[in-house]
This record gives sequence, structure tokens and C-alpha cells, in this order.
Amino acid sequence: MDSDFDKFSEAIKAVTSMEWTKDVAKDMSSKLQDAIQKNLNWTTNLKNSVKVSANGEDVVIAMPLYGWVIEKGRGPNKKMPPVSVIESWCKSKSIPVEAAFPIARSIGKKGIKAKPFIAKSMQDVVANSIADAIKKAFISNL
Repeated sequence: MDSDFDKFSEAIKAVTSMEWTKDVAKDMSSKLQDAIQKNLNWTTNLKNSVKVSANGEDVVIAMPLYGWVIEKGRGPNKKMPPVSVIESWCKSKSIPVEAAFPIARSIGKKGIKAKPFIAKSMQDVVANSIADAIKKAFISNL
């Protein structure tokens, strides 16, 4: 007779040996898109341009380059970003365009702190998916 621990161990083995299929990738991409939309609540332009899709067994995240800068941050003492990009950002935030150069210079000197919206979204989706898979595997092994 199997103990609860043995059943749980078998369930964990079943989950950790699962192969990623096209359906799983498609489901994950849909959930990840939703999670990113929830976690990315401060920039509408980026929020509308992030696209998550399934490509076979892979989940693909496509977005403008500055989205990755927001995700990973930017170290200090680097070349400042193009002033034209900061000018566009200033216009979208109703900030005087004259502030673009000092903002760009400050970004170059101080960098930008990371705001990992993708990592947060992936943690949310993966944690929920693993919990669901463990629950299903555990129930099926009872």
C-alpha cells in the first residue's frame, strides 16, 4: 500500500517529466499575455505592443526594444538614450519637450532600475500551471 508521500512523489515525477506540447505552449502564451497585461499597468503604449504567441513548443514574446530595457533595467555610466525617443515619451506624458535632454543625460549617468514585468508574469503563470499539474497528477494517482 502506497503512503501519501509515495503518491505525492509519483505526482511530482509525473509533473516534472511532462513534455511541453503545442497545446501547453498555446495555453501558456495566452495566460502569459493576460498576466503581462495585468502586471504592465503604467505604460499603455508598451502594454499594447507586447505580443505573446506559441511557436510549436516554444512561447515567444515580442515587443519593442525599450520593453526589454524596462524589464532588465539599464546600468549607470552608459551612453544616454536618443533624445528623440525621450522627446516622444515626454509628449506622451505631457512633459515639456525641453526636459528630454536632461532626462536622457540622467538616464545615461544613473541608469534605470529594472521593472521585471515579464519575469513577474512568468512566475505567476508557471506557479499556477505547476500547481494545477501537481493537483491533477496527485488526484490521478490516488
